[in-house]
Amino acid sequence: MKDKVIAFWKSLFPLVSAIVLFCFLTGCTLPTAAISQLQTGAKNQEAKLTIVCTAFPQYDWTVNLISGAEDHVQIRLLNSHGADMHSFQPTAENMVSMAKCDLFIHIGGFSETWVESALKSSGNENAMVLTLLNHVDKKEEAEIKGVAHDHDHDHNHGHSSDETQVHLHDDEDLVEYDEHLWLSLRCAGDSCRAIAKALCDLDPSQADIYQRNLENYLKQLHLMDAQYTDALAHHTEKPLLFADRFPFLYLTEDYGLSYLAAFPGCSAETEASFETILTLSEEMDAHQLHTILILEGSKPELAETVLGNTKDKEGKILVLNSMQSVTAAQIKGGVTYLSIMGKNLDVLKNALE
Repeated sequence: MKDKVIAFWKSLFPLVSAIVLFCFLTGCTLPTAAISQLQTGAKNQEAKLTIVCTAFPQYDWTVNLISGAEDHVQIRLLNSHGADMHSFQPTAENMVSMAKCDLFIHIGGFSETWVESALKSSGNENAMVLTLLNHVDKKEEAEIKGVAHDHDHDHNHGHSSDETQVHLHDDEDLVEYDEHLWLSLRCAGDSCRAIAKALCDLDPSQADIYQRNLENYLKQLHLMDAQYTDALAHHTEKPLLFADRFPFLYLTEDYGLSYLAAFPGCSAETEASFETILTLSEEMDAHQLHTILILEGSKPELAETVLGNTKDKEGKILVLNSMQSVTAAQIKGGVTYLSIMGKNLDVLKNALE
């Protein structure tokens, strides 16, 4: 019995070390919930495949892929409190989850530059790390008409040498890749294929379930993709106008839509220059637009200012959901990736008609 106790505590030593180091570096104290998890860690694991997802889209995809194999899998969502993914930082409790996971799934863009150091601090050297940006046709962040030329385009994120963060052209200029891949149904399919492969590699005993779920979910993605194609095919002549950030590059390029925006996709800014406001107002008049789009959680003041500088001085303000701040409560209430994409299609049809 004594030998078993010693062996148990030895097995927890790397996890304890990682947590202590994290708390020391951040100046935080270990929460009660984390202590409880640590004390019952061995019991909770019980040979289950443990998965950690950084954000809602890949969490929901994975939930669909493991359907029917829940007894073999434990899945956690790190950003479950609605924090904007651009400002999210892991808590000590998140670090506990990372230290015990078998599969860590993240997007891999500038908003997740914290991942590399957090994984090192967790002490988990055996986890499979799946970077979804490596498994899609990633796009360079585009120059957006509407953003003033003197606008400061600063993500306020650290740069990494990881291939998902930056690439170097021959002229040594840094290339920034748009990270909002989940807003493309086609990239969602590629991501699900990568997740399913990881699940099969780590848990071959349930591979038939994962593959069957993948096929079924891909059919749902393809069906909604066809709905988007049919609904938007005849509305490519007029641009979408965002009085906000623009994280919809992948979606608009999938269906040949043009766009105008106040800020780039990852911008943390909310104050637009007068030149930007004037440009957007003039474009509304030129294209005879009657709708302005903003993101979930954004205030409408900028959109109202743009409308106030148009000739008609009126129009609709509609909300398009970028899925960057979905909460655990919303998930419990039935919100899914496909339900949000369905509502977004309704908003786009309304805006373009």
